[in-house]
Amino acid sequence: MDKHVEKELSFETYQKTVRNAFKKWGIAPEEIYFTSLRDYSLPFNEFQTLKEDFRSLFSISQLERQAETQVKWIAEEAVMNYSELIEGEMAQLREEKENWEGKIDQSPFHVNELEHQQALYEQAEAHFQERVSQFISNAYLMPSALREYAEAYLQSVQPDFKVGILFTQKKTDEERSARKHAFYKKLTESVEKNLYWPLRERMLELMESYSISDQRLLEHVQKETFHYPEERLYALVERGASVTGSYVLRYTDDVSKDIQKEARRFIQEWKLLFLEAVAANQQEMVDQHKEVFEAADRKQEIEKRLEVLNEEIKDYRHNLEEYLGKETSEEERLWISERWKERQEKMIFKSADEIPAETPVIEEEDLDPRPAPSKKKWFFHRPGTSPCRGNIGKHPLT
Repeated sequence: MDKHVEKELSFETYQKTVRNAFKKWGIAPEEIYFTSLRDYSLPFNEFQTLKEDFRSLFSISQLERQAETQVKWIAEEAVMNYSELIEGEMAQLREEKENWEGKIDQSPFHVNELEHQQALYEQAEAHFQERVSQFISNAYLMPSALREYAEAYLQSVQPDFKVGILFTQKKTDEERSARKHAFYKKLTESVEKNLYWPLRERMLELMESYSISDQRLLEHVQKETFHYPEERLYALVERGASVTGSYVLRYTDDVSKDIQKEARRFIQEWKLLFLEAVAANQQEMVDQHKEVFEAADRKQEIEKRLEVLNEEIKDYRHNLEEYLGKETSEEERLWISERWKERQEKMIFKSADEIPAETPVIEEEDLDPRPAPSKKKWFFHRPGTSPCRGNIGKHPLT
């Protein structure tokens, strides 16, 4: 402050110029003190603040804060060192990835088409589940008219069911058989109309969308018909249950679920043949364009490996921060202090003259109108006092 001339440059501008000078040299001091040993009464004299701050540096709380800062620096260096250890592998992987991408770009395939071909089998399996398998659960197999046939059949299998007065056994057996066949006939018609034919159409549409012309699959879909065993009707009857409205609903629901279960078993052969045909088509495409598919597979493997390495760095940082976030014991603090001393011993200190750097561009408003003196030391004090660390460059700081 003692060499500052208010008439030539306001003190606020002077402060701004000093801070900008530090900034342009890449120096970020925690604090800058503007002091005078010539006139303690100057309103901007921060000499007293400087003394107090120096004393606080040796307080326990300040030492703890310094330790925390040092730990953060050491942790950051550890993460950087860990990253450098695997950077070689990552750089090589990126280079390989670029090479494979170049081969893919030269192929006749569009990237989207290539990705589609790679995922074709999984997509086909998902579409079969969506278009064919899921339809079975939604098929409405028991309209109200069919439930009436089911009720008549249930009545006929009751132990006390009897028809006629003379020759009742024969008439009863004939009536039971007639009711069973009537129910089964109507049920079969409902299953064909509401389940089998829609399933067949959906399967043929799915084959067409995937350009499947496999003769074995086509014959199986067109010629094999779904058959629900008639004996299952009696097997599902609950022994001792009275024929009431609620039981008829429960029985017909059991029959519907049983039919759906058999239908799922039936279409497993469709699924197997369909996916075999998709895989054959996919393999044929791969054989025709082997190099580009090989490049795509290799690129995908590299991307996965890069993701793993990036996650390892993140996990390393997270685990380190988590460990350092725990309460530190006295023994650990001493260990950290020793490591910090070792770190300081390895540091190389250089003046601004020894560091090669481009001359910073200083805007006109930051220029000091006075001639630039020789480089002086940091902190702002009168000549003759003890020097402080650092160099500031082209601005009068004494």
